[in-house]
Amino acid sequence: SMREVMDEFGLGPNGAQIAAADLMAMNIGKMIEVLDTFKADYALVDTPGQLELFAFRESSERMVSAFGRDGSMLVYLLDPTLCRTSNGFVSLMMLSSIVEFRLGLPILNLLSKTDILDGDDRERMLTWFEDMEALQGSLLDEGGTPGFVVGAELFKALDNLGVFGEIRPVSAHEGEGLGDIHARAQMQFFGGEDTVRE
Repeated sequence: SMREVMDEFGLGPNGAQIAAADLMAMNIGKMIEVLDTFKADYALVDTPGQLELFAFRESSERMVSAFGRDGSMLVYLLDPTLCRTSNGFVSLMMLSSIVEFRLGLPILNLLSKTDILDGDDRERMLTWFEDMEALQGSLLDEGGTPGFVVGAELFKALDNLGVFGEIRPVSAHEGEGLGDIHARAQMQFFGGEDTVRE
């Protein structure tokens, strides 16, 4: 656990997260050996929560190489508390795009913790993903905020890159969306066919 890393190495929270990410990469071979004993079609690996610890350190490249690029996909969680505004939403999508670009893997964007959202917030966020005019209109409505110009420019860049259009709402608490994650993985790796483990 993070507390054990902090205690063992005499580190604070940030240092412990860096150490944990590096330890994970250094021990990736052992992780894969353990995962292979489960005989599972998929393994979902939760990486350190601070984006830069995974996306911008050598440890991420080691992990992706060890798992194999052809058999890997990124799952990016958008925290709904951080994307209640259109500007916040665009900022999180920019981070998602950076991770996809940096690691060169297909990505599945998930709107997480949907159980904490009321119906209007949920629909608004999902609409932003599917309807560029709705997102652009929301950005214009927030035009008085200091980050408006940056948000509008980021939106244009992301729209040109074609990163919008697909997101899955998920909630571990409610069990929502878990089948969608599996279906997306099936499509990515097996063309939508069911896997059959021998």
